[in-house]
Amino acid sequence: PIYSQLIAQPAAPGPGGTTLYSFKPKTGYLNEVLAVAQRAGKDPFVARCLSGPSGGESLAPCERDVLVGDGLSLTYRFPMELLGQWQALDAAMMAATNDAWFLHCLPARRGEEVTHEVIESPKSAVWRQAENRMHTARAALAWLFGVR
Repeated sequence: PIYSQLIAQPAAPGPGGTTLYSFKPKTGYLNEVLAVAQRAGKDPFVARCLSGPSGGESLAPCERDVLVGDGLSLTYRFPMELLGQWQALDAAMMAATNDAWFLHCLPARRGEEVTHEVIESPKSAVWRQAENRMHTARAALAWLFGVR
């Protein structure tokens, strides 16, 4: 629905029963296609994939956002070769969301990028992630300045 005003018609058949739409000029989605597949009783499967030379150079040119609950979404990237197996990929990602963790490199703007409930939830690892980043940055600076 959000992309309906941005896509060009007609669409082309894609792998695994998907339909591939190109984007209209001047939408900001240069060299991208939208892959859509219908799922019985659910919202459609939708992924944006890089096309052209940039798509061929990327290891994971396709991207999909999935709502995992409580206003939290999961974005994952995957190779174009898996687009034809989107049903299996979708099932695997939905099963994995039970074990999903919220990560953020910090600082995070509460209320804009993340809600207070999500960043403080038991499924949040932002503080551990920030601590690891701090140690990595310290090590990089020590190496850069020759501190042993």
